[in-house]
Amino acid sequence: MLKHYGIDERKVKKYANTRKGYWRISNTPILSRSLDNQTLKELGYLFFVDYYRQVSVN
Repeated sequence: MLKHYGIDERKVKKYANTRKGYWRISNTPILSRSLDNQTLKELGYLFFVDYYRQVSVN
């Protein structure tokens, strides 16, 4: 999927085979460039801010 979002194949292999945990690699430049908020919304992920705006009563 990272290749689909325009990341170089060498970097994809290096990133996929890292021994670091998910939390540690979540803020890497590769992931930040390939999976932005718009892409995550298109994939169906719900953001807490959006959910709060839906359910909050002012």
